[in-house]
Amino acid sequence: MKHATSALMIVFFWLTAAQAETLRPVTPEEKKHLIAGIDNLCKCTRLQRKSDLNFAKHYRGPGYEGYEVTVLMAADGVTAEYEVGFGSDDRYPYRLWQKGYTTQVAKGTGNDTLKSASDRRFCLEVIKRLDQCKPSWEHFGKPWIQKDGRRGFRISFLFIPKREIDRAYKSGNFSVMDPYVNFSVTRKGTVYGISEGG
Repeated sequence: MKHATSALMIVFFWLTAAQAETLRPVTPEEKKHLIAGIDNLCKCTRLQRKSDLNFAKHYRGPGYEGYEVTVLMAADGVTAEYEVGFGSDDRYPYRLWQKGYTTQVAKGTGNDTLKSASDRRFCLEVIKRLDQCKPSWEHFGKPWIQKDGRRGFRISFLFIPKREIDRAYKSGNFSVMDPYVNFSVTRKGTVYGISEGG
């Protein structure tokens, strides 16, 4: 009887989790907005879109929704598949990443190891360019910059003010454990990654 009850509980939790998030294909109108959003992102990042959407879905869960897209894009002439994340507004992407790529930084996020003053100025000029885009990615405080292997640089900021992080920790809210926004930039100034977290 105990095993039967456990099995029923597992099925119940599985069904509950399955119902928590719904997925569906995007509509033609949404697809048009998503492509326009990616093309606008390319103007800001200097990436070049090389394909139609390879994959696109809309997801919705309790209190959140968004879109996940994959598309071929080129960074400085090198084409790869990229994942692009949108929030509920299908016109403005907030996340960008080359599929399967792993950063090659010396230390974890939040470390500042780049010494070259000219390289630091170069990185901050790229961020200044991104700040003129729509959407723009809010960032606060000083930058933490590291080399990303031979490819370029990884520039990290806080995505919320430090006083808000401190206030959250004091109240026992640890949902901001990795409060970073990260920008990956080639040595030619092309932005090939925008992500949040550690």
